[in-house]
Amino acid sequence: MKRGKFTKKGDIKAFLDRNPYYFAIESIESNRLFYITDGEKIIMTRDSDAVMMNVKEMPKESEKFITKIKDEMLDIYADIKDYKRMGLSIERN
Repeated sequence: MKRGKFTKKGDIKAFLDRNPYYFAIESIESNRLFYITDGEKIIMTRDSDAVMMNVKEMPKESEKFITKIKDEMLDIYADIKDYKRMGLSIERN
């Protein structure tokens, strides 16, 4: 897991605009937390703080977070695995 920062809130939108193969997931548990993924990597961002990891690392890395965020991470991990199993993805040119 790598730590990083977005310098201001608009940087997240700018990142998504520059990277059309990523999509954002709003947290149910915190209105300040977003998950941004392309199916292989995931960025968790709250305010200007961010951590990035490979999706495969999510079950292990989720242990470092409080229970409600851990559970949410594991749910998102399961969804990403299901999407891959079903062959769903964002089409790349």
